[in-house]
Amino acid sequence: MKWRYVTVDVFTGQQFGGNPLAVFTDAGGLTDAQMQSLAFELNLSETTFVLPPVDPAKSARVRIFNRTAEMAFAGHPSIGTAYVLACANHPHGDRLKLEVPAGIVDVEIERTDGVPVGGKIIAPQALSLGRTFPRKIIAACLGITSDDIITATHAPMLASVGNPYIIAELIPQALERCSPDLNGSKPPTTAAPIFASASRSTFTHAMAPMSARECSRRFPAPMKIPRLAVPLHRSPDYCSITATATNSPSSFVRANI
Repeated sequence: MKWRYVTVDVFTGQQFGGNPLAVFTDAGGLTDAQMQSLAFELNLSETTFVLPPVDPAKSARVRIFNRTAEMAFAGHPSIGTAYVLACANHPHGDRLKLEVPAGIVDVEIERTDGVPVGGKIIAPQALSLGRTFPRKIIAACLGITSDDIITATHAPMLASVGNPYIIAELIPQALERCSPDLNGSKPPTTAAPIFASASRSTFTHAMAPMSARECSRRFPAPMKIPRLAVPLHRSPDYCSITATATNSPSSFVRANI
């Protein structure tokens, strides 16, 4: 059998920018192992597989895989997949509900002259906060010093809206110096992986600083993406440092270690 897939760039208005994604538009018949192998072969940050929804009232069931594991939820794969469905004239129109392991992702598509150009997503779960971590542990994982981590607002802590990760507030200058230190992240140095508690990935996303005012201007809640995705064909070689919005006036870093 043959399975069709589409490649898109998310969070950008031009090809080869933003964050790339592969979307298998009809993944029926693929096994879990085949989905994982395809995600590994394509070598993008994530690959999604669209299936019929369990609940007929929903738009689609979406499975999200990075190169090594399935994910319960991720933002750019969800909105990128919704874009592809909208471009294919999904019968649910511009208000899609995607079933992911973490719950339901609500997506509202925005159009210009009838063409999908942006959208809003609501995460499948409300924000939850978990345990905190000493600065020295996070510093060792990110290749920075303990003094680079700010704890005036909060200590590094586990947080989730469907995909658990650790958030740490840094001084802006530290972002450029972030470099994953795999030795610093191995037990018994840390009790949990950074960014996703079940992750076995080995790459880092350093999130660019954005003030609360800039965050509100660019991404009014629920998270609004000014340019969602554009079709493309690209090389499997991929690495990125990605800007994100936070509600803090300082920088945040998140890492898969």
